[in-house]
Amino acid sequence: MPFVIVLSVVGSGECKTLAARLPVDPQYIRTDFTVDDGLPDNTVNAVTQTDNGLLWVGTESGLASFDGRTFTRFTCEFLEQRRREPSTPCW
Repeated sequence: MPFVIVLSVVGSGECKTLAARLPVDPQYIRTDFTVDDGLPDNTVNAVTQTDNGLLWVGTESGLASFDGRTFTRFTCEFLEQRRREPSTPCW
């Protein structure tokens, strides 16, 4: 299933209010994701989609991939742990 992403860049505190007021076309399902859903941070700086369908989200606190159901977080702590364990490759 293809993803449609709408990003709103607004001053602090206003983004959630603005996003809640945006109209949603009935053919789309709107879902807001936060750290409670697995994002490393609520501030998103970049989003891209790879050929295999994963969404990659760059935040202030780390990177996350999204497979349509769950986020996998790649925080600084995660990457540092992988670096110290050569038998467990990061990528």
